[in-house]
Amino acid sequence: LATHTAGGADLKKASGVRRVHLWRDDQEVTVMPRQALGAGDIVPGPVILEESDTTLVIPPGWQVSLGALGCVIATRTA
Repeated sequence: LATHTAGGADLKKASGVRRVHLWRDDQEVTVMPRQALGAGDIVPGPVILEESDTTLVIPPGWQVSLGALGCVIATRTA
């Protein structure tokens, strides 16, 4: 598990990992509070972003960042 991404996001802010069965069985995916995603951060998938009212599941080959208004933007990288 990398602790930093190319855009500078610090995955030490992650709240842990969760074992999921979406892309393959028993894959450990980083779980991160949505509030930990800051301006300029780029977080590569797979990652799970948790909020109080929703959960965003970002698959491998995608990354997330914040838009100008603070919304989460998912972009395909592969």
